[in-house]
Amino acid sequence: FDAVPIRQFVRAGTGWRERMIGLDDADELHFFAGAGSVDPTLLPDDAENAPQGAIVEVAPARAALMATIAERLARLGGAGLFLDYGYLRPGIGDTLQA
Repeated sequence: FDAVPIRQFVRAGTGWRERMIGLDDADELHFFAGAGSVDPTLLPDDAENAPQGAIVEVAPARAALMATIAERLARLGGAGLFLDYGYLRPGIGDTLQA
């Protein structure tokens, strides 16, 4: 599941803006807060208390993939074993590695 695309949102001002990559005035890559926002129901419970600059990751494709696998297992039988070093519940933080 670590290879499934994510979207990151950064606490900026009074809300959450999508974290984007762009060029600065020196034509160097850097992160910035874009125009996109996030559905508040996708945020972790403690998101409203997060400090400015905090990051939340959302992966709708990951949830859809797991739902597809679960449906197939329920319909056809079998088992799945998924190993991950991740967290037990959503939280505030940046896990993007590459």
